[in-house]
Amino acid sequence: MADCTSQWRFSPGNNTLDNETPPHKPKMQYDDTETVRFTGTSTAMTPKRKNRPDHAAFLTQRPIEQCLLRLKQLHHHNLRVDIVHHSSDQVNFLLRFYEHGQIRVTGKGTLRRWEGTLTRVDCTMHEHDGTLVWLALVVAFLVLFLMVIPYIVLILFGLSTIMMMLIAAALFIGMLIWLQFMNRFAPADDIPPNLVMMVEDALR
Repeated sequence: MADCTSQWRFSPGNNTLDNETPPHKPKMQYDDTETVRFTGTSTAMTPKRKNRPDHAAFLTQRPIEQCLLRLKQLHHHNLRVDIVHHSSDQVNFLLRFYEHGQIRVTGKGTLRRWEGTLTRVDCTMHEHDGTLVWLALVVAFLVLFLMVIPYIVLILFGLSTIMMMLIAAALFIGMLIWLQFMNRFAPADDIPPNLVMMVEDALR
């Protein structure tokens, strides 16, 4: 990949762009046919701080048209890239990362045409762990199978031994099905891809 060292550098500590004077380098030519693939193995998979927004702002020597092309090439069946605004000088985009059909990470960003052929990139990502939905399902599970169903059965039906065994078997099967359903919404143990670093790797 071509060296894309910028004449500006983003300082995470104070969220400002610091001026640098790099050594003279010949003008570089970029290959627009170069592709970006979501492989799940790049440095963008480095863990992030969980449940906290992740932000990045930097300058790249790539022109805005090439940045837009490379951003679209990140689109994957688990990673959706949507362009919400596109003009000659600015592009606004949304990112959504899905896991088991559920949204794990959402993000938004902007590409701005800068001086010469430079492009300013701003993006913010936020992880969704799904804890509240999962806890609500756990509470519903406990109330349903430990209180509601046994109470209804005991009040409305005269029970024989065989009937009690059949009802117990039905409740057991129902609990297994419900637990499987809850597991779909359980917070994942792993940390999803760091989309901020993925965008940086693609556009720098």
